[in-house]
Amino acid sequence: MIKEFWPIGVAVVLIVCLFSGCQEQEATSTNGFENVEFESDVFELINGSLDFVELNNVIIRADAKYMFRNIAGRDVKDVDVFAEFYDKDGNLIYTGGPKNFSLLKDYTETGFSPANVISYNGNRANEVDYVRILAFEENKG
Repeated sequence: MIKEFWPIGVAVVLIVCLFSGCQEQEATSTNGFENVEFESDVFELINGSLDFVELNNVIIRADAKYMFRNIAGRDVKDVDVFAEFYDKDGNLIYTGGPKNFSLLKDYTETGFSPANVISYNGNRANEVDYVRILAFEENKG
C-alpha cells in the first residue's frame, strides 16, 4: 500500500518545488511625502520632494527629488526610474527619465545628487501640482 502512494507523494513534492521558484514581488505604493507619489517593486522611498525653481518670480522648472532604500533583500541592478509630472486636475504634463539605478542589498541612500533628480523645464512647469516617481527593474528572473 505504501508503494502505491509513494509516486503520488513524489509528484506532490515536485509540483510544490516547481511553483516555489522565482516569485514576482508586488509593487508597493507609498505617499508619505507632500505632492509625491511613489511606486516600486524593489525600492522604498525614504525621502522625496517636488521642488520648484523660479526666475524673476516665475516658475521655470519642477524638480522631482528622491532617495531610495533597497528592500529587495538582494543586490538590485538595472532599475529604471521615471517621474511623471501632473497638474491639479490629474492630467499628465510630462514624463521624465529613465534614470538607471543599482543599489546593493539593504543599502540606503544618504544624500541627494544629480542622479536623484528628474526635472521638467517646459512651458507648463508652473502648472505642476504633484509628481509620481516609478522605479522598476528592467529584467526580472
